[in-house]
Amino acid sequence: MVKSTLICSVGDSMEADNNALFEYKGWHIVRKIGSGSFGTVYEIAREDFGSQYRAALKVISIPQSEQDLSQIRKNIGKDEGSLEIYFKSVASEIVKEFEMMYKLKGFSNIVSYEDHEVRKHQDGIGWDIIIRMELLTPLDVYRKEHVMDRTDVIRLGIDICKALERCERYDIVHRDIKPANIFVSDQGDFKLGDFGIARTIEAHDAMMELSQKGTINYMAPEIYRGNHYDFRVDLYSLGIMMYRYLNQDTLPFFPLPPAEVTYYDVENAKQQRFGGIPLPMPCDDNTQLADVVLKACSFLPEDRYQSPGEMRKHLEMVLRGEFINDLPWAGGNYVAEDDFADEHTVKMDGIISIDVSRSYEGQEEREDLTWNEYSEKPLKKRIIKTMLRILLIIIVAVIVFIISIMIFAMFPSESEEKKKSSQQQVTTEFNEDNISVTPEVVDLKKVIEQHEFVLAYKMIQDSVRDGENLDTEIQLFVNACQSEQEYKRAVAAMNLLSENVSDNESFYKDTVQWFYEHDKNDLIRQILVDLRNHGAEGVVLADEISLGYTNINSNEEEKNEN
Repeated sequence: MVKSTLICSVGDSMEADNNALFEYKGWHIVRKIGSGSFGTVYEIAREDFGSQYRAALKVISIPQSEQDLSQIRKNIGKDEGSLEIYFKSVASEIVKEFEMMYKLKGFSNIVSYEDHEVRKHQDGIGWDIIIRMELLTPLDVYRKEHVMDRTDVIRLGIDICKALERCERYDIVHRDIKPANIFVSDQGDFKLGDFGIARTIEAHDAMMELSQKGTINYMAPEIYRGNHYDFRVDLYSLGIMMYRYLNQDTLPFFPLPPAEVTYYDVENAKQQRFGGIPLPMPCDDNTQLADVVLKACSFLPEDRYQSPGEMRKHLEMVLRGEFINDLPWAGGNYVAEDDFADEHTVKMDGIISIDVSRSYEGQEEREDLTWNEYSEKPLKKRIIKTMLRILLIIIVAVIVFIISIMIFAMFPSESEEKKKSSQQQVTTEFNEDNISVTPEVVDLKKVIEQHEFVLAYKMIQDSVRDGENLDTEIQLFVNACQSEQEYKRAVAAMNLLSENVSDNESFYKDTVQWFYEHDKNDLIRQILVDLRNHGAEGVVLADEISLGYTNINSNEEEKNEN
């Protein structure tokens, strides 16, 4: 193995004495923290005037081993001069990345770079690159001593989004967001590290004809396929990491514990995720936190968050217990189908093979294509394929529409009788509750009666924005939601109630009781937050309701203390 005098002396010293001194600009090595494909990390210490300081020292050797040197010699040639030039260029590219690290220096959610040094090997071809950084705890080590609860996952997402906002300012795409590159400070802040170096090492590995080095478990689909990508791949990887911590420490589509994971499971999960299959809800969370995570993990970049700041804003709202009105319902809707959604895609050693199976006039046709062959298929053929799909959808829709008309035509009197009966029933129910029926909202009430919740909520929202008082219709809407257990939409609708808190007091109490009986404490807290925004009367009523429920009240007290 080709190692420099630096690393050999470090290794020999550490074997002889764990506290042996090794000088690096006045610092000495305390212990080895870990090692990986991008170098070895040590804890180092320094003492000045009785005060001791600690830091981390990363050492990257180019080449990393005798095998590394032999492989490059085989691909480039045996000429020592050529090898010298090649390895010098690799070291030079890594050093260039320090300029980027220097720009990010001092930001609270990015690992702080302090200084570096490059030393040429004295006993052979190559260089050692030494980087001094702040001493932090790797996330994987932190998790062995701390269980990542829901709040920790939210804080992790917020902190890394802040780091990515800083990267966005300098047009930096990290491209390797994963637990191994996340660190935790003594104050509990999450920090992002290892910028730039990964890309240079991966290019070097490609020269050695090694398989892809990227962490495929957190990789965005566009990187996996070799397509153009931008900063949104970092949001995708962050989303996958958060998903894992909300899913019993299990990646998407993997079998949940205590099931054993097989090779087939790994390949199947990879095919589903890179094939565009929507991710299921994480098993440990079904709140809007899951919706945020699933949006970040959308298959298509345009369906994800379009900036780290946008994702951070939603995570901060979730942390405060606020309801996100502009977040779509049901996380599974974020993934859109594309030309590969029904295909089985497998990537090995840098090559994507696509197994396309389809039926045509009773005959099954199979194609085994590489990614490049697929992308070079005639444009005309691909357009025709897309048009045929669209035509098939239109034909099916027309057939369904015609059948529906025929069914209604067969029973006109019965259908009309049901409509009249339903309208009379709604009118009666309203009159029994001393609620007047006005002609202006009769269509809205029909929509609510038919449980068209999305359309009804949109109509209510538009009318309230135009200044109308729809307290009566909102109450009807929420009551209809109760029968279908549409909890989220019920809370969203209550947020649109007018400022007349006293007129709606009994309605608030009855609805909160309904949520309490269904163990929806998070949504009760959201109602209380909305109610407190309705002035002094809202605050009084929120306090009164909160005192009626012990577990809700304790959470409210914790929030007030904070």
